[in-house]
Amino acid sequence: MYRLVPLLTSVLSTDVGRAVRRAKRSAFVYALAGLLLVAAYASALVGGGLYLAASVGAVNAALLIAAVQVAVAAVLVAILAVTDRIERRRAKRQDRSRALATAAAVSALPTLMRSKGALTVSLIGGLALLAVLRGGSEEQNTQ
Repeated sequence: MYRLVPLLTSVLSTDVGRAVRRAKRSAFVYALAGLLLVAAYASALVGGGLYLAASVGAVNAALLIAAVQVAVAAVLVAILAVTDRIERRRAKRQDRSRALATAAAVSALPTLMRSKGALTVSLIGGLALLAVLRGGSEEQNTQ
């Protein structure tokens, strides 16, 4: 048994080392891709500005591009605010249902404490309910 410990340790350390190298490589590639996307965005802005400058003038083209960017940012902030509001409402609804279930369980507890069989069944049911509630909240978070 003790002869397997060094072998298992070396296998696990090799896998961890490989995972760390892969994570570093992925982080570098994603950072480079992000930098190239920022450069492409800047190039698109310059190109759009030059194209607009030919028809509406340089100052008006710059102001138009700035106004469009502000409008897009405002729309994104509004979408985020609406999403947060919906999520807060959903969380309040879940908290209310959990509070109601807890109150019902606490009110039934003295009756269940009188019998060991009923106590065992209620504990198993409570654990099952807890598992279902936790599973339901994870499903809703992924949607």
